[in-house]
Amino acid sequence: MKAFLLIAALWLGLFFAPELLFAKEEVDPIRLSAEASDIRLDYRLSYLIDYSDTLELDAILAKQDLFRFTPTLPSGLVFGYEPHPVWLKLTLAPSHDNTHWLLQIPAPFLEFVDFYQVVDSVRVEFKTGYYLPHDTRPVRYSGFAFPVKTSATPSTIYLRVSGTSPKTFPVLLTKKENFEEEVLYDHVGYGIFFGILCAMFLYNLMIYISLRLKTYLLYIGTLLCTILIFVSASGYGGMLLWPDNPEFNYYFGRLTLSFFAPLLAWFAIEFLEVKRHYLWLYYFLLLLMAAGVLSFLLMATSWVPSFGNNLVALTASTLIVTGILTRIKNQKSATFFIAAWSIYLVGGVMLTLRNAGVLEFNFYTTHLAEIGAACETVLIALALADRYRLLKEENERAQQLALTVQQEANEKLEIQVAERTEQLSLAIEELNATLQKNQLQTRVIEYKNSELDAFFYGVSHDLKSPLSSLFSLTQVAKEDVKDAKGQEYFSLQLEQIARIDRILKDLVLLAKLDHGNIPRQKVEFDTLVQACMQSVSNQPHFSKITFDIHIETDIDYHAEWIFVNTILQNLVENAVKYSGSLNPCVWITIGQDATHVFVTVKDNGLGIHEEYLSKIFDLFFRATQASTGSGLGLYILNKSVKRLSGQVKVKSEINVGSEFTITLPKEYTPFDTAQLLQE
Repeated sequence: MKAFLLIAALWLGLFFAPELLFAKEEVDPIRLSAEASDIRLDYRLSYLIDYSDTLELDAILAKQDLFRFTPTLPSGLVFGYEPHPVWLKLTLAPSHDNTHWLLQIPAPFLEFVDFYQVVDSVRVEFKTGYYLPHDTRPVRYSGFAFPVKTSATPSTIYLRVSGTSPKTFPVLLTKKENFEEEVLYDHVGYGIFFGILCAMFLYNLMIYISLRLKTYLLYIGTLLCTILIFVSASGYGGMLLWPDNPEFNYYFGRLTLSFFAPLLAWFAIEFLEVKRHYLWLYYFLLLLMAAGVLSFLLMATSWVPSFGNNLVALTASTLIVTGILTRIKNQKSATFFIAAWSIYLVGGVMLTLRNAGVLEFNFYTTHLAEIGAACETVLIALALADRYRLLKEENERAQQLALTVQQEANEKLEIQVAERTEQLSLAIEELNATLQKNQLQTRVIEYKNSELDAFFYGVSHDLKSPLSSLFSLTQVAKEDVKDAKGQEYFSLQLEQIARIDRILKDLVLLAKLDHGNIPRQKVEFDTLVQACMQSVSNQPHFSKITFDIHIETDIDYHAEWIFVNTILQNLVENAVKYSGSLNPCVWITIGQDATHVFVTVKDNGLGIHEEYLSKIFDLFFRATQASTGSGLGLYILNKSVKRLSGQVKVKSEINVGSEFTITLPKEYTPFDTAQLLQE
């Protein structure tokens, strides 16, 4: 039973308190000599964690019995994301060696590092760090290096490491010549690494400018984030690019991770067409993109400083799973994608485990992330090229198919064009025959119209003289006859003679409408209106009508006078004839603008029924039984307006009156006889 308890206690001590097994009271002093090689100090230091965050060196030196340092464990300096400052103590044995030694910490991400060496009661100190200007470092180096003095008496070195960055790092004592050689190798290695990243960035930028594909733009974004993160994390940004602005280390080294993970997820969505294959995986990647915002807040406030690294590790793992699942769906480009992120993930996971204190600080845990990033960059570029090749092949197949379809369509179209051309030729022949027939008919119509003109003129001439004689004889007879009944008969006869005279004049005017060449002259609207009023002054109630006339001065209008006169004569005559019996009034308004002349004649007479308004311009139409006209007046008016390329508008209301508005363009095309004949 005692043996069992002893073994159990031993195992508990091994897993839960290894320092109880391996700790020593004191750490042996380090002896430096010219023959000694570089010394790894991780296991030969003692440490003290300052849980008060206020401990200073003076207090440690004054109360060494109170502040006792604990020797480091065999695992080395593995403190993970310890939030409190860590003090390290190193004792150097007396030495007469003149070799230049440096205390080297190849961990550029340590936020604040204070170095103290107490030699013969003299203190040498340097205060520097990731978030301090680079000129605070005594040695120009991407990490931290401090000169160590040797003395004939023992000396003590104290290091204070603070901040929220991971506190897992090695400490070495290095000869100056070895240090310089190592730094040279670092420069060459990182030069190759950043050269690959920059070359890939510029190469894919040129491709994006040429192709304008979104996937290339997203990939360029991930490359830019990768460059910024590693430039900052490696310490070269603070050493070479912004030595006096250490805050850029924070912006580019930490906060860029918040943009890096969402860009990776977005790139995977577009490149692998995730939404088309797996909707649930698409939404999970969107969730990772949203987590980038949370990462920014948690890291900016220092609540969870490691959240960005963890998010990138989770995203990289998800991308590998995404690549495998889409490859199952026959997404060929996913092969490169899986290989790229597998290498990157291994390096990233090792870096994360090292920062958390699970793995020790060595070449593989430190630089496999850079190696994985370089391989990932090249492989993703190859994947994009392969994707573009596949898209190009698909486009070529689609173009070939489209070309085949187009050729077939062209062949069909050529057949249809040939058939249509033959039909069109037959139609043209029929049209030419019809045109010849129409031309012949037009000549016949023109000949008949010329005969009709001659007939109208002949009738007008032959009837005008007898009609005038009949009118004169009837007037004389009316004056001689004293009988009232006879007087009435003669008055009726005079009215019929006047009506016949008007009909003859209208027929002659209709004949003139068919003549295409009538000289134009300036129209004097004042004189024309007065003449029209004078011609109707013999109407029985003319003297009772009130005329309101407004004619704009300086109206410059040239037209065929006879048709303008016909328009005004008909409008004035109808307005006078059908004006009201009670307070009759006629309004005549003539105006102009830059391009048109406007003629408006309005009366307060009988009016026209709305149902007749569309018919009043028809030949021989009379809107009321009270009309004594021939039915030619408004028909001739409408033809005259059209002859002058104008428009006529009518507004009328029973027992309220009628209003006619004529719009005449100042410039109008020559008279088209064929069109008027057609109408």
